[in-house]
Amino acid sequence: MRLTSPCDRAKPLQPDHENIEPRGMHTSLKPGAPINDIPIELLSEIFLYAKASGRPPIYNARWHHILRVCRHWFVVATGTPRLWSRILVRKGLSNLRNSLVRSQGVPLDICLLPYGIPRDSSLTFVVPIITPHIHRLQRIQLDIIPENQVTEALAFLQAHSFPILSALTACATRTDPKQPLQLEPDRFPSLRELRVAHLNVFSAAVTPQLTTLNVATYDGRGTSFDLDALLDVFVTLKNIENLTLSRIAVSNTTTPRPPRYPRVELVQLRSLTLVLHAPVLKRLLDDFIIPPSAKVTLQSFDSGVIDSYLPDDKSSLPILSKVTVARMHALAHEHFFEGSLASSEDNLMLADSYVHLSYTPQVEVLHVKTSPSSSLEVSWWIALSYIPRLQELSISVAMVDGELASPLDRIFTPFDATPHPMTWEAAQACPNPIMCPELRRLRLVGNWRWTDNVPDRIMSFLNKRREILEEEVVLEELSIDMYHEGWHGYFEERKKMLEDAMSPFVARAVVVADWSPEALE
Repeated sequence: MRLTSPCDRAKPLQPDHENIEPRGMHTSLKPGAPINDIPIELLSEIFLYAKASGRPPIYNARWHHILRVCRHWFVVATGTPRLWSRILVRKGLSNLRNSLVRSQGVPLDICLLPYGIPRDSSLTFVVPIITPHIHRLQRIQLDIIPENQVTEALAFLQAHSFPILSALTACATRTDPKQPLQLEPDRFPSLRELRVAHLNVFSAAVTPQLTTLNVATYDGRGTSFDLDALLDVFVTLKNIENLTLSRIAVSNTTTPRPPRYPRVELVQLRSLTLVLHAPVLKRLLDDFIIPPSAKVTLQSFDSGVIDSYLPDDKSSLPILSKVTVARMHALAHEHFFEGSLASSEDNLMLADSYVHLSYTPQVEVLHVKTSPSSSLEVSWWIALSYIPRLQELSISVAMVDGELASPLDRIFTPFDATPHPMTWEAAQACPNPIMCPELRRLRLVGNWRWTDNVPDRIMSFLNKRREILEEEVVLEELSIDMYHEGWHGYFEERKKMLEDAMSPFVARAVVVADWSPEALE
């Protein structure tokens, strides 16, 4: 399940290196002046800007070409400490040694890629070189640490104090180190961002000061974390803004335990991503309150039923009651649930359990992607009755090997007549005499099957809406873009008749088959 808010569609905050503008650009230069007349300060800023344009900057090696332009540029570049403060250790140690000297006393960002690089670039050789500069380390990134170097990496991190280190990334290969990564606040007083994979960090006391925590494994195996310890860590995340727990193994999940009271509210949280087993997800969400403005991504890799991991008290996820735009992606092999608080061009996808939209009665825009078999199994009447404010509905049926197309007439059944018996909950949710009275756009796309009663079903649907709504034009758009097998002339004849019949009721009525000219535009 993914739940997003309007703040996610604002332009994200960019790192400082992406917003660098060469300072001193106001310096006036005479037209045609020699390039060497550019002030050294301005030239340094130009070089910094060129380096920062990499994606990501630490991997941008092309800026080194400026050293070869002329001797003057070489002198300016080597005399600009900030140009050498981001160091990538990947091919030998000469760049590391040169950068440490040329960076002088500025804070350092070091990225070490020990996996698959020359032996002389391994941690065994790198650590002695950077140890004298630990007081300058601002960011450390240890990517894909080989199994035979994990112990050495942990020893390095636990043997020293890092006074200005604000961000630490440590990703091991698929190993199971027994010793935890101890991050005491007195040794890491400035740490704010922690990203680890296949490392045990939940015994750390440093979590209260973190704003970003990302803990992941690749397969749900390896290091196992006790559920109670995990819950206790959550309580300490007073300042957390971005939290990700992905596919970590959690033990002690079957022991009965009452929900925490009062619940802990993660007031600073802006982004939450949890990819866990359903019982763990549910237990975490039962104990904590997520701000309605936070972007929330919940995914269970052992259950496709949303209710299996949503909290019993939905108030801990207030966004559930405020979603107005939603998409469903419901296929046999994958299920997603995503909604937002406002219209967006983002590719939102929403869940397989349609009835769970009872949690989001304010939905105005709904896009469904499903399979023929799923479209036959769901009760469309129940699903749609819970969203009476729906204004736009789009249903796309995917091609699935071995499955027949979904009958097109079936989708119009819930709009045409009220089935009996009706559940009390559905009756409460949809007290109107017509399904989705505010519906203005209906789009049906994909693997639909044309049947002889389709025109009659559609016209019955439109006539009923005109009768009850007392409006001449009952829809702004009704479009059918379907796959069709059969004689083209037979379909084209009925298509034209249906479009003509719908036109008095619909501002824009379109029926398209996959081989027709309109479908090829």
